[in-house]
Amino acid sequence: MLKECVHNQIDNYSTVNNYKEMYKIIEKYKYVSFDIFDTLVKRDVPKPSDIFNIVGSRTGISDFKNKRVKAEEMARQSTNGNEVNLDDIYSELSYIPNHEIVKKVECQVEIEECVINKDIIDFFNYCVKHKNVLIITDMYLPRHTIESILSNNQIYGYDELIISNEENSVKSNGGLFEKILSNHGIDYRSIIHIGNSMRADYIGAKKAHIKSIKIPTYKNRSKESFKYMFSNQVNHDYLMSFINNHIDSKSSYYNFGYQCFGPLLYGFIDWLRDDLKKSKFDQVLFMARDGYIMKKVYDQVSDKSDIKARYFVSI
Repeated sequence: MLKECVHNQIDNYSTVNNYKEMYKIIEKYKYVSFDIFDTLVKRDVPKPSDIFNIVGSRTGISDFKNKRVKAEEMARQSTNGNEVNLDDIYSELSYIPNHEIVKKVECQVEIEECVINKDIIDFFNYCVKHKNVLIITDMYLPRHTIESILSNNQIYGYDELIISNEENSVKSNGGLFEKILSNHGIDYRSIIHIGNSMRADYIGAKKAHIKSIKIPTYKNRSKESFKYMFSNQVNHDYLMSFINNHIDSKSSYYNFGYQCFGPLLYGFIDWLRDDLKKSKFDQVLFMARDGYIMKKVYDQVSDKSDIKARYFVSI
């Protein structure tokens, strides 16, 4: 518990008081480099490894999260601190039937679950207009998946995307940063790096004598603390991550939908699905017109095991 608490404190520590400060800090630098995950984009899951729960659910593989985490650990044991790629990881999962298909599912889930970090995108676009922008990531995913994540979130205009598993180097020991300086002929005094990881983005950059800014991994973007009750804690954690990534301080009506009305509908439908199964009904009718939006939510969250739903209009 203490170790986790310390980790969370470090993870959410920031070297700037707010994002506005960064505009002033980068003035003297020609190059600005950005991390991707938890910096430019966020995942709509409580923890990055929770992506594997979704993959397991889609592929029907029991306990896939633990299997996937263990496979990555085993793949990394032979790298001497360098990055692995997705093929390396899935070679440790070759005992799973159709593991190549599962690998493609993982890439697709990553693309679907990544959303823009609304706190930093304006700053990123400013840098694209006024600086040379590099995107640097310690990541096992293939280039086409990472490029899809960036393009799906309208992250354009950067000069180059540098991926650790292609360079056989990582940020955390400074090796990837040093390779970038050498390969691109960049003076370390002319570049500043921005990312969320203390170990990789802050300390790793410092090892290569590069100025860096650490931003918080998690930022509570809601002005109020909302508590929701669902049939299980997992649903709650996933929903809270989704809400936090999608609310927009520019629109109170938009936020009301994400923070209040959406969770209310989701909570009701979550309860309804369980109750219908227990009661063994053949179908559920949503009455016009108030039931219209409830029917839409029911259809979106339902799976093949759920009771069939109809929209009912009385004449």
